[in-house]
Amino acid sequence: MEVWTDDEGHLLTDPWPRRTPIHGAAKDGIPVMVKLGRREHSVLRVVTMYSVNKLGEGPVGTGWKLQLDDYRRIVVVHSESRGWLLAR
Repeated sequence: MEVWTDDEGHLLTDPWPRRTPIHGAAKDGIPVMVKLGRREHSVLRVVTMYSVNKLGEGPVGTGWKLQLDDYRRIVVVHSESRGWLLAR
């Protein structure tokens, strides 16, 4: 089971269980671009940042709720083992 913790200490349990691999780029550890389908989108702002941990195993990666250049909001996760994932 995954536990997501936001900047304010709120805990979410498995909030977005489905994951789809995507391409993404980061600068200084913050996402700046994601590729969804054939389109690349710039990140306008990070709405929320999450620390993602798996119970009994420790840190899995970092998650972000992002606002893209088309004003859509998405949630992405980045982990060293699985790369960039779109969370749904």
